[in-house]
Order: sequence, then C-alpha cells, then structure tokens
Amino acid sequence: MKHTRVLFVVAAALSLFALPRTGGAGGGGAGAFPRAAAAPVDRDSIASAIWWLAIEPETNEQRTRYTLREAPLREIADSLAARLSRYTGNPTQRLAFSLEASDSSFTAENLVARIEGTGVVSGAFILSAHFDATAVRTTGWRENWRTWPAPGADDNATGVAALLEAARVLGEGAAAPPFDVLFVLFSAEELDLLGSADFVRRIDEAYDGRIIGVINLDMLGYSREGVRGITVLANPISGWLSDMIAAHIAAEGPALAIEVINPGVMRSDHQSFWEADIPAVLVMEPLDEGRVAYPYYHSLLDTPDRIDVEQTARIADAAAGFLDGLGAAPAEIAMLPSDIILTRRGRPTTRRAFSVGDTIGVWARARNTGSFDPPSGSSVRMDLSLGTGGGSRALLEDDAPAPAALDMVGFVASVVLGPEHAGENIVRAAIRVTGMDNEDGNDEASLRFAVEGAEGEAVLMHAVQPNPLRGPLASGSFCMNLARPVDVYIELLNVEGERVGSAYAGERWGRPLATGLNCLPLGSLFPGVETLVSGVYLYRLVVYEGSSQSKLAGRFAAVR
Repeated sequence: MKHTRVLFVVAAALSLFALPRTGGAGGGGAGAFPRAAAAPVDRDSIASAIWWLAIEPETNEQRTRYTLREAPLREIADSLAARLSRYTGNPTQRLAFSLEASDSSFTAENLVARIEGTGVVSGAFILSAHFDATAVRTTGWRENWRTWPAPGADDNATGVAALLEAARVLGEGAAAPPFDVLFVLFSAEELDLLGSADFVRRIDEAYDGRIIGVINLDMLGYSREGVRGITVLANPISGWLSDMIAAHIAAEGPALAIEVINPGVMRSDHQSFWEADIPAVLVMEPLDEGRVAYPYYHSLLDTPDRIDVEQTARIADAAAGFLDGLGAAPAEIAMLPSDIILTRRGRPTTRRAFSVGDTIGVWARARNTGSFDPPSGSSVRMDLSLGTGGGSRALLEDDAPAPAALDMVGFVASVVLGPEHAGENIVRAAIRVTGMDNEDGNDEASLRFAVEGAEGEAVLMHAVQPNPLRGPLASGSFCMNLARPVDVYIELLNVEGERVGSAYAGERWGRPLATGLNCLPLGSLFPGVETLVSGVYLYRLVVYEGSSQSKLAGRFAAVR
C-alpha cells in the first residue's frame, strides 16, 4: 500500500459478520447468495505463498520485492505468472512499462490472467493486488534500498496470496462463470500507483470489453486486538459493489467483522480505476479510526511470523465466494443503500452539506444484482421524493425497462435548493417491478443531506427522542434540526419546575453542532442523571448566535 496520511469520511459502518463458506446456502436479499461451485480456500497454501513472497527459500533470508530491484522482482514475477497460468488455464500476459526514478530508467510489469466466462454476462470482474513492496519506514532503508530487503509480508504478500488462492478455487470450479474474471498483479504500487495507472491507460490490451467492477486486495493479515475483520472502501460510483459484498458476507454468518466506508480515501491501486470512472473497491484488514493499524507497515519487521493467516484466508474465501456465488445469482431488481447519488455540476459528489441557492442532481439507480437477464417486457418504476421540515414532494415518477444482468438503469432529477430546504433533507427512492418475480425488502433506499439557510429560525425542530422515554436516560437523545450551526444551553426540569440537569453544546463549548439533524445522547449531556421517575418533564433551550439569543421550550414523558 502506498505510504500516505489516510483520511476518511465514514458514511456507513456496518457491524456485520461472516463465516467461512462450506457450500451451504446463504441468506436472502440483494447481494446475498450461496457459493455455487468453488471449494473453500486452502489456508496452508496461503501461508506458504506469504512465506515464499517474503523469504528467500534457499537462504531463509528476507527477500526484496522493491520495484527498482528489477532482477529479484522479475524472478518472483516469473513464478507468479506460471502459477496464474496453471490456475486459470490461460497464458499470463506480462504488460511491461517504463518508469524513471533515482536518475535512472527502470522497467516493471503487470501480470494479467483470465478465466473465460460463458459470455452470458457481458464484461469482466477484476480481482487485483500489488506484488511489489517497500521498507521505507525503516531508518536507513531509503539510502540502502539497493542492498537491503523489503519483505512486505502484510503489504502486500497477503493480498497476492489471497488472489492466487482465489484464482485456484475459481479456476477449478465445476462450471465457467457467466462473466470473465481477470486476475491482475500490479507492480510499482509503492511508487505512486504507477503499475495500476499504466494498466488503466492500456486496459484494452488486457481486456477489450466492459469492466463490471474491481476488487483490490491490499494488506489483509493484521487483526486488531484479536478481532478478525475486513474493511471495504468505496466511492460513489462503486458503493453498489461494497453494498453487495457486505450483504454477501453478512448472509454467511459470524467470522469476519466488516466495516464499509463510503466514501473512503486510501492510496492503493483501486484509485487508478476511480480516476477512470470504473467501479472499484479496496478490501483490506481492520483499520484504526480510518488509519492503517499494522505497526510494522513499510518496515523490515513486516515479516510472515506477524501475519494472521486465518484472517487472510477468510478474506480470500470471501472474495472467491462472492464472485462464485454472484455467477449463479438469479435476476433480481433492487435498490442498494448506495444507489442514490448526489451530483453537482454533473459529477457525483460526496458532499452532504449545501447552501441555499445551490443546484444539485439526484441520481437514483435500480440495479439487477443477478447474473441473469430479466424476462422480456419486465419494467421498473421509480418514485423519487424529497422530504424537508415542511413536508415531502415528488421529484420524479418514471418507468424504464428492467436492467440486464449486473447492470442498472438510472433516473435523474434536479433540485434548486431554496429557503424551504434549510436543515435536514431526506431523498427517498422506491421501485416497483412488473413482469417478473422480485423479492420484497430491497426496493427502497434513502439519503440525507443538509442545507444551510442564512435567514429565519436557526432551530427548525427540537425534541427528546424517543417520547415517551422508557428505561434509563442514556437510552434517549436530544435532537435538533438546524438551519445553521449554533451554540445552545439545555436545561432539564421536572413538572414542578425544579432543575434536574443542564448542559451546553456548540462550537464554543467543544461540542460542535452542524447544519441538519443533530441527535445528542442524553447520557453524555447529563452524565449525573441516570434515571428519571415516571412523569412529565420539561426542557428549556437557549440558542446563541453571535451576540443574540432566543429561547425555546418543550416537554417529554418518562416511563419506568
């Protein structure tokens, strides 16, 4: 993985879990399907591959896989290419490219092997990983890279080993998949993603058809505090793929804790595909608040003895099982959680805060999550609406033919944001499918965004939720829908007017409030108040904006 500071905006963190597959059926819902044919991965093969990639077998010393060490890396590429050819039954393409570094010219190469599909589904999935490594965080390595090793056991022998094992089990499957599967090993990832950038520029040389999606494997072998997990990072155009992977893993049972981050930012080869508007996700080990947690990252201490092989194997099994099961999934028209996208100036945006006067687009997509076309004449109707504090209005009602296998149909509406949109807004989309059987429970999606208003009331809504409050005070929240950020003082009173507790929130008190809906846990607002006796309670709200202030009040019930 390319060394960089990592920042994330976490839009979805799912506490979903998965078991290793044993061929049994998974649960229902879009993206959830049983393994079709391929057997589970072999953990010993994965452990052996990680060791071989990081350690020289003849000397038992650490290897180098640094891109500028051409001769050692070429020997490794020879073996990787031979193994991919054996697993897929097709020759491995070796796509060479040139790069300039250290005042010299170097040659590197990407490796591409293909399992040919039946052609029932047009296009290919890519499973990728980078096979180069660095140890730049070790003192002195930058000056001595010509002679010092770069073992890269976690980064990224784990990803390569997982890809190889996925190629083996998919290649040995009972039937060809309906789509092509490309296995791509990139070089020069640690040199600013040069290998994947070259591949994307020349993608027609490796594959001249449609790329359905990319699953990039990078750093799979570190489990934080003994909890084995998987992180999936996506962007707006690839959120559907992370949704489907998460649903597939969740349907299989508890063995990998999964976190989906959309939008996510991480310097790895998936970014080269993002820049070409190709759907791609990064699959990796658990993170630490959005940052790489592995303490031996990019160092000479990144060795096989520090790798959780079981976690690596489970992630490899999840990737192989996802592609395998997807190939047998029936036609199913669904709206996935990420199938509503906001656009600005015609491009998808990750922004969720806007101003009065902005114009945004709402792009809602109905997706065929199966590998079969719908029956002829099937259609989908999209109902798209926008809810504000003042109510809800229809944005679009339209019909379209049901999309083909692993494809989607999009519906677009434009919204000029006015004062009536101040505060939180909710886009709701619902589809109705005719002409085919279709599952219930996956036909709706929603997305929230906020609009900052410069005039009128700042607090558009305030309430204790739920009301009545049952159980301890910590089970509830104090919620405010704000047209713009403010500072507030909250006073909690019993029905006789006696103060039960008080709290402050806002920028000036270190608890910033944002435009839109803010729900503050009552337990953290009033830490000294654990329970309330049954009865009616009042609250007073003082709102501060600059030198001015206003007062609001409300009530709620507590039931013990």
